[in-house]
Amino acid sequence: MKRWFIARMVEIEPGEIAPKVATYNKVNYRIWQKPGFGFCLGQLSTNNLAQFSGDGDIRLIPDASLDNALSSIPAGTRADTLQALQDGGFNTEAVRASWTVGQMLRHPKRQLQADDVIDAGDVVDIEN
Repeated sequence: MKRWFIARMVEIEPGEIAPKVATYNKVNYRIWQKPGFGFCLGQLSTNNLAQFSGDGDIRLIPDASLDNALSSIPAGTRADTLQALQDGGFNTEAVRASWTVGQMLRHPKRQLQADDVIDAGDVVDIEN
C-alpha cells in the first residue's frame, strides 16, 4: 500500500536524520524536506499501515487520487489533515476545499523546495 505522509525528522543514527517512518519495519519511502525544518512531506510503501497508529510524529494523508477534490474527503478527515500540516509547521491558509489532493500536496512541497513536482517518480513497492 502506498500513502502520502507528513512525518517528524528524527536522528536514526548519530548525525543521520530521517523521517520517523524509517524507524518502522518494511517501509520504503521518498521525502521532500529542507535543512533545519522539523518535518517532511513524503510518500511511503508498506504492507502494514496499522503500525503507524498512535504515533503522533507520523500523519498519513487520506487515501485518494491526486485528481480528487479535497471536498470529496469527509470534512473531519480533511480538517485533521490540514491540522497535521499546521502542526508540522506548514502554512495552510491558502488551501481550499475546491483544490485537488494533488494541489494540497504541492502546497507544502513548495514550502520545502522551490518546484512543486510531487507526481514525478514513485516509491518502490514493498514485497511480502
